[in-house]
Amino acid sequence: MNRIRVIIKSIEGSEGITKIISNFASSYLTAITLELWQNIKIDEEAFFVFKETEVGIAKEFKGKVSFPNVLDGKIVDLDIGKILSKVVMKVENINISSIITTSSAKILNLEINDHVKLFIKATVVSIEETDE
Repeated sequence: MNRIRVIIKSIEGSEGITKIISNFASSYLTAITLELWQNIKIDEEAFFVFKETEVGIAKEFKGKVSFPNVLDGKIVDLDIGKILSKVVMKVENINISSIITTSSAKILNLEINDHVKLFIKATVVSIEETDE
């Protein structure tokens, strides 16, 4: 499971759906949730949490995508399995992991130190309060 500490910058709700925009280092990340804890407040810290299987990867990407969460990363670890592969990328000062098919890893020709784009759908991001 990936956990990113963020600062909540915007909360907008309509028809039981909440859009939360947060700041992570030099990027903005978005989460779309069906519920929002009353404890989440603007300008306070929280965690954006998402599964490793929910992180897409692109190499040498140029173009537009429908994913609101696009981050630049550098591959720091690569575990190639027979069917699935785990890719660990350094984004700013944290590691984010992705589980992709080994065939995708081979098509992308992924290697340690490659610069990649990470894609995370807003609807797969959960929010957790910090313990502080």
